[in-house]
Amino acid sequence: MLTATLYNADLSTPVRIEDLTQRIENLRFSTLLHGGFGECTFDLICSLGEVWEWRLKRYFYRLIIREVDTVFWEGRLEDIEFILKGLRVTFLGYWRNLADEPYNNTATWSVGGPHTADDIIKAMLTANCPQISADQSNIQDPGLDLMPQTFNDDQYPIDLVRLLAEFSDSTQRIWYFAIWADRIPYFFPRNTATIDWYVWLPNMHSIRLMASAKDFWSRIYSVYLSGGTKTRTATATNTEAEAKYIKRVRAVTGLGEISAAAALSRRDMELDYRKEIQQQTDALIVTAVYDSNGKSRDLWRVRAGDVVRIVDLVPASADLDAVSLDALRTFYIVETRYDAARARLTLVPDRESRRLAVSVAELLAR
Repeated sequence: MLTATLYNADLSTPVRIEDLTQRIENLRFSTLLHGGFGECTFDLICSLGEVWEWRLKRYFYRLIIREVDTVFWEGRLEDIEFILKGLRVTFLGYWRNLADEPYNNTATWSVGGPHTADDIIKAMLTANCPQISADQSNIQDPGLDLMPQTFNDDQYPIDLVRLLAEFSDSTQRIWYFAIWADRIPYFFPRNTATIDWYVWLPNMHSIRLMASAKDFWSRIYSVYLSGGTKTRTATATNTEAEAKYIKRVRAVTGLGEISAAAALSRRDMELDYRKEIQQQTDALIVTAVYDSNGKSRDLWRVRAGDVVRIVDLVPASADLDAVSLDALRTFYIVETRYDAARARLTLVPDRESRRLAVSVAELLAR
């Protein structure tokens, strides 16, 4: 059973205010990448006096949703709406703290070095994000020297983190940033080695799948500044994609002053991501999920960063190659939206990379 507990806004010496579990209706909460814990909303039945107590005194109070000792959502109060039976509140995950203060020490990363994405992220969190835990042990190092990376001052860490993640690493993996339980930050590559959750078509309340060629590219190059001079990398080409489809060329622009290695990594990650026409969906709503042992599990346990497979979507006899097969039924989740009142979970999948298709094909062969 989930419980919802409200604490004051003091994160160093938190004070428990109230257990809200039995008083809330229409509970919904989400997870997302980038971000971690996303949004949590619910209605609270209360008197007019309590409405004003919330309105005047409780902004930025902390909410924790947990099952026993496991935290499934955590965030701070940001929106309050009056309704006839009381109030409707919206909490946002502590990812929002990265949008509280702009970062103005960007010149640091154009000298000295080497400087990797994790160096910059750690410095920004330390300087500008006091609500984020000082435990930075889960911020992984992509190993790519970005020096002489430059940014414009007055940008927020929430935007700079997205930019840094796009430079990837030597293996062209996609990287994500998240704030999870206890406000601990994570910076990590997309993991597609295992399938976390299984669903069947009878478990689906709604499903819409689309394959679009608009994001397909067979050749990509990066445009960046080197010593203030506009510079282009060589064009990377995927000949298999061109043989299968057509030639399409994309320029990755707006990279600023960066190292040649970073520009090449950005190019190669983009090509690895764009070289296949892949299945996508914006409306995959499930009513039940199962773990790798076939056991039914609570919907709220699924979160962004997990991999889900629709087991019976593709007939076993279908004559499809491994990429098409897995692009049809296996997805990496970048957002979840749990609706407690309706007992439904909306999954927002990212389109897959070929690497996921290969790893899933290997699992199928076992």
